Amino acid sequence: MDDPSITVLIDNHSCREGLLCQYGLSLWLEAGGKKILIDTGNNGDFLLNGDRLGIQAQKADFLVVTHGHWDHAGGVPPLLAKGGRPRLVMHPDAWKPRRAVQVDGSSRDISVPWPESVLDEVDIIRCPSLKPQQLAPGIWSTGPIPDWTGLAEQTVLQAKQGEEWGIDSFADEHALVLETVAGLVVISGCSHRGIFNILRAAQLMTGEGQVHTLLGGLHLKDATPSECEELAERLAAFHLSNLWVNHCTGEEAFGTLKSRLGPMVCWAGSGFSGKLPALKPTPR
Repeated sequence: MDDPSITVLIDNHSCREGLLCQYGLSLWLEAGGKKILIDTGNNGDFLLNGDRLGIQAQKADFLVVTHGHWDHAGGVPPLLAKGGRPRLVMHPDAWKPRRAVQVDGSSRDISVPWPESVLDEVDIIRCPSLKPQQLAPGIWSTGPIPDWTGLAEQTVLQAKQGEEWGIDSFADEHALVLETVAGLVVISGCSHRGIFNILRAAQLMTGEGQVHTLLGGLHLKDATPSECEELAERLAAFHLSNLWVNHCTGEEAFGTLKSRLGPMVCWAGSGFSGKLPALKPTPR
């Protein structure tokens, strides 16, 4: 069986000519004989990029929606319209109303831009991400991610609880984890729950301490230079082989990570493709 591979279908930036980019994220993973679509960007453009890359995203076995924001879930209706019927791994709280509050007090809607009832109109199996679950041998969803590190409150990002708005806890966020012969591969959408909480969840879930590859958004676009320096120093202790960042990581933060951690750091934009270590053999 071929080693796992990951391709970025859409991101804020593009690594190849002729591909679309947008504020959003969508990834394509092939591992263990499964095809897994991770997030769908903010509309159907990821499907167009997939066609140009020779990837038929509508043939995914699983769709993992990492959390309930428009820029990660907006492309689900176009996927369904194209005939996609993957098993959907998504937390029920992902459909909560959400908003981003601006400095002037105004706000914009950042919720999932389609009602959950859309899923009732098609024959699709739902796998709610309420706890860690194995999608295939060596491939896991973390389920909800505990806060061991004490996250700073993100007052800009809010969710509705009943009739009231409050700071979003992102209880619906989950990440994808692969158990490989070289260590863990951890794939995050936005890391709202904190990348170190996500890494710890992956380690505790699998019992594997070594992280080989970390891929996805690190939500550092508004971080201060000192915060980026501290994060780079902490990530250095993980002795990663690959740090492939994109989306909400932020260009300044990327520059800091690249200068501190070296060539293992790259921006994984639209069209980026990387080979991953083989999955651990399944015990007989």
